[in-house]
Amino acid sequence: MAFHSLQTSLTYQPQVLEFGTSGRRGKVVDLTQLEVFINALAELEYLQTLSLSKGGIVRGEEFYFGRDLRPSSYAFVPEEEGRGEIAQAIVSAIHQAGMIPVNLGAIPTPAVMCYAIARGKGSIMVTGSHIPFDRNGYKTNSSCGELMKYQEAPILEQVGLVRERIYSQSAGESLFNERGQFKTGHQELPPEHPDARAAWIDRFTNFFHRATLAGKRLLVYQHSAVGR
Repeated sequence: MAFHSLQTSLTYQPQVLEFGTSGRRGKVVDLTQLEVFINALAELEYLQTLSLSKGGIVRGEEFYFGRDLRPSSYAFVPEEEGRGEIAQAIVSAIHQAGMIPVNLGAIPTPAVMCYAIARGKGSIMVTGSHIPFDRNGYKTNSSCGELMKYQEAPILEQVGLVRERIYSQSAGESLFNERGQFKTGHQELPPEHPDARAAWIDRFTNFFHRATLAGKRLLVYQHSAVGR
């Protein structure tokens, strides 16, 4: 029987997920679960090469993730050629990296990072930030903070290695189908842990205590912001 690699079985032209001003961003129709998985796994493997003092993470330990309210962050979107469930691809990458995914749920990006860094853990936030809903992405943080510009080059090198490794797998044995989506279809996310949400709320209610904001008019900008 002839060998068919995953790469040769793909029925679409993969669009490489690029670094943006903060994290990785792209059109939802281009954000296949395969592309998200490759990039996230490469970033996790890169962080595993670092010392803890430089933001490293350790196989076998917990790794936190959260998401925003965009439909493609956690569900398939028919209007976007059925793409989506980005958080599910992140969970799979965390498992593949030998770590334990902990779902912090739908909470703000800084809430995810604050909770993770306080515990010396890395994190990923699935979010498109302020860009339109037909786009999305995710943001990876080390156990010390944001990924820095000088780290992009070694990460991209690792992405190339992971891409080659995943693409060269047998199409029959791969986790992904010819559309770059998980063969299993819809996947449930792990149960949400409420502690990070509670800690973020407490952070502000404790700071703005008593009548600090009495008589003030507060402006709330919605969009996909979980903090609304």
